[in-house]
Amino acid sequence: MTHEWRDDFVTHVPHTIVANVQKCLEECWARRQRFALLKEGQTCCCAVTLRAVSVKENSACTSPCLGDKKQACGAPAHFSIYYTGYIEEPQFTKFSLVFGKKHFVGCYYTSDENTLCPFSFTTQRLRAAMCMDVCEENAYLYAAITVCFKLCQTTRDQNTTTCGCTPISMSATFTYCDTMSSQRKM
Repeated sequence: MTHEWRDDFVTHVPHTIVANVQKCLEECWARRQRFALLKEGQTCCCAVTLRAVSVKENSACTSPCLGDKKQACGAPAHFSIYYTGYIEEPQFTKFSLVFGKKHFVGCYYTSDENTLCPFSFTTQRLRAAMCMDVCEENAYLYAAITVCFKLCQTTRDQNTTTCGCTPISMSATFTYCDTMSSQRKM
């Protein structure tokens, strides 16, 4: 999805490349930035946050990308802004200290991964508090955590944990399982 914004005081890390949307997205994701900003057909910038910007009509971004003329790459004083998909892994301090058994709902299994977890991410640094925080930030009621087997996403890496966010409450469609997977209510 494309969002076009007027360039007032966007906080960004400048980086110029032969611009097209995909290359800019990849560059900004690699820099752990949430947004890829394309300007005047050739400039790619990356931003963690967007401040002092105002939404403009898509038609205000008239510059085609140099690398792909079919894509919108801003205009003078305007950026075409794309979300990179990068999820910042927050530093947990107070929240991780208060996390406890009251948040644990139980361990469940489902064969319908798409319904259970329409949003998920995988990281070696995942903790229950991080999963809960990211799901809550994205307005999901439940956070599901799985290690080393298929629940929301297949992973075979022993060091990788997947967090899936779900709007679904506990119901008869879930079957209780062993301790390898759990679903936690916020």
